[in-house]
Amino acid sequence: MKENNILVVAGEIETLAARKDKSIKLVLGTQELTPETAGQLYGLQSAFIYLAIKKERFQVDEMEMLNHMKSKEVVGKSKSQRLRSVIFINWKKNNEGYDDFNHYYDSKMEKFIQHCKNQIDQ
Repeated sequence: MKENNILVVAGEIETLAARKDKSIKLVLGTQELTPETAGQLYGLQSAFIYLAIKKERFQVDEMEMLNHMKSKEVVGKSKSQRLRSVIFINWKKNNEGYDDFNHYYDSKMEKFIQHCKNQIDQ
């Protein structure tokens, strides 16, 4: 697969599962693939990708538009998503008496915000 080329694979959504961090796990099943297409998919395993999903086949002009779109070079999670994930892992290890992660998260973020504000006052 060349840079900027789009890999189009027909298939169906088999499973959707909500995750604790409010993301969704999406499991797709494809139709039978050529060895080349299967290899391209395996080459994307664990890569951060963008998906375009449509019930009908993509038209030529749509494919050209998608092919020329540029991403903001986002690699993985944003800084705030990474911070939330780290706080979640800390909560799993020691919930400090919080039964609900959202309350724990709010408490930790308030402490961090107050710490940053105190730095301004100095």
